[in-house]
Amino acid sequence: MRVRKHKFFALSWGVAITLVVGLGASILGGWILQRMNEQQAQEAIAAATEEQSAVAEEISRNITTIAGLADQTSIQAHQSTDLSKELTNTAATQYALVARFNR
Repeated sequence: MRVRKHKFFALSWGVAITLVVGLGASILGGWILQRMNEQQAQEAIAAATEEQSAVAEEISRNITTIAGLADQTSIQAHQSTDLSKELTNTAATQYALVARFNR
């Protein structure tokens, strides 16, 4: 009887040790996976941050370009106004000259 109890305990301890080792490995593996996931998340955040920075710089350049074009458009609009006034004056002068010849 004693031998059977000993074999039973030996088997039970073997199973217990196997379970404990397996559980420990599972916990360790889970911890490693968690750390890997955290590292991947940090790398993804870093990549997204770099991409956002590049997009922000591009937007800034585009806004600067648009502001420059708006200034040019404003200058050209003022020039068009001045030329329109000049053309109006020239037309009035010509109309007066034509009126003289029609008398």
